[in-house]
Amino acid sequence: MTAAGGPAAGSGADAGEGAAAGAREPAYVRFVSVTGYRWSLPLSEAEDALLATHVGGDPLSHGHGGPARLVAPGRRGFQWVKWVTRVEVRAERDPAQWVVTLISGFD
Repeated sequence: MTAAGGPAAGSGADAGEGAAAGAREPAYVRFVSVTGYRWSLPLSEAEDALLATHVGGDPLSHGHGGPARLVAPGRRGFQWVKWVTRVEVRAERDPAQWVVTLISGFD
């Protein structure tokens, strides 16, 4: 399978630029779906992830998470967030992501 898209997160070197005085350093990237489902990756893993918009040269179908789906190498399918609408850089992992996973079900 060949996926096309763009990097899911900027490099760790520039992710914290412009942070307010006293703000904690960014450590996680949270990917949020139109459904409310979300998953956080450590910044170091997010640097290797991408937001896929195409697969095999064709636009990603709605059923496969189009128009944008997180592709996170080494992660299980249920962590590859479908229908991504928002990407957030955060100091902490989302404490509710496991609850959201249980409510949403697994891929």
